[in-house]
Amino acid sequence: MAEGQLVAPRADGPERAATTATDTATATAIATATATATATATATAPWRSVVAACALAAGPFDLSLLAAWRSELDDVQERVMRLRGDMPVVVGVADPLPAGVHALLTLAGARLGVRWLRPQLIDVAAAVELAHRAVMQHEAVRDRLPPGLPPRTPPGGPAEAPLLATNKEHVLRGDWSITQAARLVADIGPSAYRLLVRGWGTAQLTRLETGSASARNVLFDTAISLGALAAGVPPLAAAPVCSHRVEVAHVLDWAVQL
Repeated sequence: MAEGQLVAPRADGPERAATTATDTATATAIATATATATATATATAPWRSVVAACALAAGPFDLSLLAAWRSELDDVQERVMRLRGDMPVVVGVADPLPAGVHALLTLAGARLGVRWLRPQLIDVAAAVELAHRAVMQHEAVRDRLPPGLPPRTPPGGPAEAPLLATNKEHVLRGDWSITQAARLVADIGPSAYRLLVRGWGTAQLTRLETGSASARNVLFDTAISLGALAAGVPPLAAAPVCSHRVEVAHVLDWAVQL
């Protein structure tokens, strides 16, 4: 060592532990903030963009119909965002579907009828979106932490604590989502409530029993049925012939291919 060279003292014992804890907490905070910002941007992106994607892949559609769907999707997104206003954004849930797909299917389903109350249609569309989020949150519960997910407990805590904290968040957020969805359709009537709960429950069971992504098709069907119900079409009844029946089938075909 050259004469006069300064050497930083090595942190040992409690000092070294405190430094490690600080570094870990800083890394955790940075990772969480980055993931939260990404999730927030995704959640607040305009859902109406799915109308353009659907029209490009499954069109052509009548321009007035596309304009109506965009306007209605704006209302659905605002409805869900108001409900989630006090809810922290949950990170770590990868959704393979663009936000608004289930709502669009609900809005399309309403076109199997002839008239509907817009507030009721917005509520059922928001309910199916929330039911889908509940499925995704519950599916995210896991036996071990995925690589790269920062622990959410101070260093030195129980080894299972980060996993339990993560799983608890997913379970509670999923329960919150399906509870809000049920509240949205409860005032519309028992038929709407049964459709939503059965659709969500079947999707959950299918994923648990088979692990197949095809379970999402159950909620696609539920979305169309709820939209039709809001427009006066009884459950299990044959949809009446209407000017938009072909378009509804095209929207469903597009969603299944996502």
